[in-house]
Amino acid sequence: MPFITEEIYLHLPRISDSIVISQWPQYDENFDASSQERNMEIIMEAIKGIRNIRAEMNVVPSRKSNTIIISDREEVINAMMEGTPYIQKLAYSSEVILKTTKENIPDGAVSIIIEGAEIFLPLEDLIDKEKEIERLNKEKERLEKELERVKQKLSNEKFLSKAPAAVIEEEKDKEKKYSELMVKVLDRLKGLE
Repeated sequence: MPFITEEIYLHLPRISDSIVISQWPQYDENFDASSQERNMEIIMEAIKGIRNIRAEMNVVPSRKSNTIIISDREEVINAMMEGTPYIQKLAYSSEVILKTTKENIPDGAVSIIIEGAEIFLPLEDLIDKEKEIERLNKEKERLEKELERVKQKLSNEKFLSKAPAAVIEEEKDKEKKYSELMVKVLDRLKGLE
């Protein structure tokens, strides 16, 4: 391996000495990119939050929305200004609006909290309210049926006495999962009405 390394090293521009007798490279402060790294982390966190909310709400990627970003921290605002094209492309935003106060936020806007900022997505840009209420009501009915089915199984003495412990545990997990989903659906319905 040292021969390959030597060969590659000698092909680098402005290199004439062997790697064996050359000096260790010196750290150059000009290449320190910690502030750019931090900015990129802020931008990625914002994009991830927006995409997660859009996925939770079943918003199709082709439907773009305005994105309102509020922060009183200058470094966050600067990072978001720098990252506006990325947010528009990767978070499907038609426009990114940067503010320092919560004035003129549309009613019913969905909120995402990230470190140093709060992001708002106006609901009217994301979903058709009536269709979403209809979809959530259907989901609520489905979850009610599933919960009822699981509860009947778990209250059946014959099932509990004959079923393996793993199957019983699986049914309890289903009950817990359906209950958590029901809470989320009810919260979403409450937020839309």
